[in-house]
Amino acid sequence: MSHTPDAGFDPLLLDLFKVELENHTRVLEKGLVQAEEHQAPERIEPLMRAAHSIKGAARIVGLTQAVSLAHAMEDLLAAVQKGTRVLTGDHVDLLLKGNDQYAAIARLEAKAIPAWLAEREAVFDRMARDIRATLAEPPGP
Repeated sequence: MSHTPDAGFDPLLLDLFKVELENHTRVLEKGLVQAEEHQAPERIEPLMRAAHSIKGAARIVGLTQAVSLAHAMEDLLAAVQKGTRVLTGDHVDLLLKGNDQYAAIARLEAKAIPAWLAEREAVFDRMARDIRATLAEPPGP
């Protein structure tokens, strides 16, 4: 029996993860496009919750590469919601790029997800670092 990159991953859970991603990436894409203009906490909360849900779903499925980026996205959106950060165009671009990664996962066959993520671990790590770096910057006006 050969060892495959997806060994140990439950195909049913991966299918459910894809459905979660489809729903949450739609919320993020639509909301992020409007977020730069309208940063009221009640507009940011659904975005933060979507990132939080992606993080939790990735953790449940065991896709650790996907957890860190979603966590960074959630942290930035939480800071905006609390008013300790102002969302800039650069922030929105970073968040949309992260969201694009999750939307790409949602389009894959479930069994292909673990290997796809493993190949892109460095990309996910870099994106998470880039988002976290914005939280280390002095707050904007």
